[in-house]
Amino acid sequence: MKQITFEKDSNFRWYVVLPTWPFDKDKLKVDDAASVFCDILAKDKNKVTVNIDEEPFEGYNYNLTFVHHDGGGGDYHFNCGCYDYPVWLGNKFEFIFGHLPDNVYL
Repeated sequence: MKQITFEKDSNFRWYVVLPTWPFDKDKLKVDDAASVFCDILAKDKNKVTVNIDEEPFEGYNYNLTFVHHDGGGGDYHFNCGCYDYPVWLGNKFEFIFGHLPDNVYL
């Protein structure tokens, strides 16, 4: 299991906090539906840290299921009952896991 932190900047943009990320911070920006997902996780805060794994774990609340690899990341399906929509996860998740997992549990 890993822990990932997301932070929202003063312009209301979410970023993944990865201290060992070898590229520009702009590449850590969370886009589109994944940004909405961060808002859900953060519950009106500007920072949230979540446990994340490829396997279900006790206390997980959300599951993202891999749909398609697009070369710069992957399309995932997010469904937790009240939310049901596609989410694109960029190469940040390949950096975190070493590949794009079939499932991501948070």
